[in-house]
Amino acid sequence: MLNQLANTLKRDADIGIIFRETDSYERIGVSMRSNKLILDEFASIYGGGGHPQASGLILKGKKDKVISDFIEELQDYNFKEN
Repeated sequence: MLNQLANTLKRDADIGIIFRETDSYERIGVSMRSNKLILDEFASIYGGGGHPQASGLILKGKKDKVISDFIEELQDYNFKEN
């Protein structure tokens, strides 16, 4: 279901991102999808991976802080186009 939602989000944006709290304390799952950009290289910065247009990772730390830092780094990252 989350994958379908991320795929829907990418239709109207360069990247569709879903953040989800996991059962583990201070761990946030991130799913990313794109029709245009290569995502797996960015995901590898956080120890994640996947496919060029569908990647995921786990953020560790206080939710608001790690999501804010993630979005800031995402905006500054020089993505390659597919």
